Amino acid sequence: MEAYAEIEPYLDLVDAELEVPLSFFEVITAMAFAVFADTPVDVAVVEVGLGGTWDCTNVADGTVAVVTPVAVDHSHLLGDNAVEIAADKGGIIKPGATAVLAQQSVGVFEVLMRRAVEVGATVAREGIEFGVLSRERAVGGQLLTLRGLAGEYEDVFLPLHGEYQAHNAMTALAAVEAFVGASEDRVDIELVRRAFAGVSSPGRLELVRRSPAVLIDATHNPHGAHATADTISEAFSFSPLIGVLGCMKEKDVYGILEAFEPIMPKRSGWPRSTRPHSAAAGYWSPAR
Repeated sequence: MEAYAEIEPYLDLVDAELEVPLSFFEVITAMAFAVFADTPVDVAVVEVGLGGTWDCTNVADGTVAVVTPVAVDHSHLLGDNAVEIAADKGGIIKPGATAVLAQQSVGVFEVLMRRAVEVGATVAREGIEFGVLSRERAVGGQLLTLRGLAGEYEDVFLPLHGEYQAHNAMTALAAVEAFVGASEDRVDIELVRRAFAGVSSPGRLELVRRSPAVLIDATHNPHGAHATADTISEAFSFSPLIGVLGCMKEKDVYGILEAFEPIMPKRSGWPRSTRPHSAAAGYWSPAR
């Protein structure tokens, strides 16, 4: 409340000049920046809300810009293909910054590289300058060997499941290396091990109950749904596996259902169950 009270007069001034009032996300972003300025923080990790170029978070001139795998989402605002969306996301790469690029399709990679060249940014690419060398399933997660910008990091335990989480971890480590300027000497490996061992990811295949096991996952596009389905197949043995899916109306419901179909091939045939949402009706037939 103190942060809001501090910026409230400015919000009133802006709203008075605009046809559309500031959104909730824009207001809490402004609140965050105000708190950062008052503290002041040494490092701020700011996640884009939607897109990149025109997102309100992009008023910050980040010294490191991280682009995770670009997939189709918010297509009604950003475009209906990954290459078009990448052009918007590339706007977070600022002059003189370091762009840390996770694995991308060829078309997306070309767009992001073009942006980096235009603004004179340094580029670190997964699979070239950094990458996951190996990963093994372990109790409660996976054991990784990572190749960073400044050397290898062995025996890193990550208490999260799935190949995509290993790549997320590697991208995060590369971002830290880029930020601290680790070009020759790697970040202290014991620090890296302790940091990753304490990682949690609420809402991403989070086990919220045992016996019966209940997982929750916030994936909301086909790309993420494929990663979730692959991870469930790799790390868990559910018999039977029952899925409950809820989607906003602007999401690609068909694409998400297609991703989950191999692990959840039919919907319930219980006589009192309602029919699927109209966007997905007919895709899953009742069990016979």
